[in-house]
Amino acid sequence: MRRYPVEIWGGVLVGGTRFSLAVMSANKNEIVLRAFIWTCYKFNPHQVVSITRDTRTSVQINHTIVDYPSKIRFYGEANSVLNQIHQVGFIPAADQQNIPDRQGNPVRWSSIILGVVLWNTLILLGQFYPTLNYPIPLGYFALIGMALVSVFTPYIPLLQKLILKPGRRVGEIKHVLDNLAFMSCLMLVIFGLL
Repeated sequence: MRRYPVEIWGGVLVGGTRFSLAVMSANKNEIVLRAFIWTCYKFNPHQVVSITRDTRTSVQINHTIVDYPSKIRFYGEANSVLNQIHQVGFIPAADQQNIPDRQGNPVRWSSIILGVVLWNTLILLGQFYPTLNYPIPLGYFALIGMALVSVFTPYIPLLQKLILKPGRRVGEIKHVLDNLAFMSCLMLVIFGLL
């Protein structure tokens, strides 16, 4: 017998990031959403308040996990997704009152602005003062900095304190950090080959 009798291919919206290719696997004890290469969210019935039809083509997973983004939607034919989850025997059991109260963006605006300013400063300095680009172009330092901050934020409390608003958890932005690390490393490899 398969571990997950239900496997549905579709898309997923996590926080504000949409992944076009995702799979939802379910059995009576667990729902697993996998997207991209490393993005994975697991829910047991005691962590899910409800799974509701959001639109004709999406379902919203209302959950109590503080380390996950509050908005997690799976895109597929909504009625079919709900029926298959119901047929496999997954029954949400969490209490509505246990949903964390999270309003707005978990990231401090000051850290976003600082990141954009540093990124643009390094790139523009390299453009206007080409002699600064030797032996390594300044744009590489912007990519290396983004990769390092993205990779180490989940592990360094000081970085978390500087980037996140009080009371917010790094798990809420883990998907964004993973994507930034992947993209910056990919860009470093591509620019390194040019």
